[in-house]
Amino acid sequence: MQILDRRLNPSGRSLPNRQRFLRRAKTLVQEAVRDASAKRDIRSADAGGEVSIPLH
Repeated sequence: MQILDRRLNPSGRSLPNRQRFLRRAKTLVQEAVRDASAKRDIRSADAGGEVSIPLH
């Protein structure tokens, strides 16, 4: 899974902070997709869906 971070890189922010955010977001997305797919029927898998994750 690839996550594209399209936020601007503000000055004063370090690369490790961005990498930490991407790791956290990737884990949250994977868990949200896993939970959403567990609640759905196999026939509705190709219909798509919406997954939201809380970002702090």
